Amino acid sequence: MTKFYPNVRQSWGIVGIMMLTMLLFLPLLSPLYPLIGSEATMLLYYLLAIGLPLSTAINIRKKRTGNSTFNFQIKDARVISYSAIGGIALLFGLITPLNTLIPVPDVLVEAMRQASSGRGIFTLLLMAIAAPVLEELIFRGIIWTDC
Repeated sequence: MTKFYPNVRQSWGIVGIMMLTMLLFLPLLSPLYPLIGSEATMLLYYLLAIGLPLSTAINIRKKRTGNSTFNFQIKDARVISYSAIGGIALLFGLITPLNTLIPVPDVLVEAMRQASSGRGIFTLLLMAIAAPVLEELIFRGIIWTDC
């Protein structure tokens, strides 16, 4: 059995796949916006776009390593500062310029705007439960697994 899955390169590949699924699910969920509302659409979008690739990675990890738990300890504290610097560099050097090149339907821009200012149960589920749990699994459970 493999000691680690995913390794650092595979981890970034998983994040890339998540970004692609986010782009894929944007147009697929836009018809739901008028039917179920912006808050429910955003929660469903987040769970599908992030949850599906993450659950696939967790299943692959379990098959390859026999381990279904995650080590959330950081062995080298320097990785925190490197990650922060890398994240900021990606945001301003890559993500922000790409954001202007990718057309987003107006209905989804409005859905995101409303969902971020929402006060309903779906916004609570998204902001207080789904986002933190999935992001912890991604960034501390997947990417930093072998750091």
